[in-house]
Amino acid sequence: MSLAVSYSAPRALARLLHCRWALPVTAQVANERGCKFITLYKRLGIAPESLKRTLSQLETLDLVVPNPNYGHPLRPEYVLGELGHEVAEPAQALWHWIHRCAVERSMLKKWSLPTLAAVGLGAQRFNEILKMLAEATPRATTLALKDLVALDLATRHIDDGYPPTPLYTPARRTRTVLHHVYDLGDPLARAIAA
Repeated sequence: MSLAVSYSAPRALARLLHCRWALPVTAQVANERGCKFITLYKRLGIAPESLKRTLSQLETLDLVVPNPNYGHPLRPEYVLGELGHEVAEPAQALWHWIHRCAVERSMLKKWSLPTLAAVGLGAQRFNEILKMLAEATPRATTLALKDLVALDLATRHIDDGYPPTPLYTPARRTRTVLHHVYDLGDPLARAIAA
């Protein structure tokens, strides 16, 4: 993993997660090798308008696209795009981990995964994390960090220096999944930069 791409992964993840349901929809389409709209709606419990917006954004990013061969009732309406094939495995693994740990509510927020990625890349101080996220407001970053600490996905400790400074690091159980976060964020960052 190239450092230049890795450090842009949190921003790319924020762009993906602008639509709350982007990760679960991508993972579901990858799991089933294509899906119908009604299947996504029922399995994930997404409101139809939210699902339409999410699919539109995923199509813009070339993650999930309308099936060019759709027409037969047994064929899926949506399939993975070119970038979707590249990120299918990490998206599935990451969504499986989020679901298994029962942290969907917090991790589907726009800044949770990008903040976790920034902390995993070594940004420990609040301003370092904020700088890595670029578009996040201080309030959004604070709320994301509080959620991550409350869910034991990140740890917070106070540096004894003057003035005392809170420092954030990934929790032990999070370290095993961070490579999936970067495997998802790196190709997105490359695609967005191109």
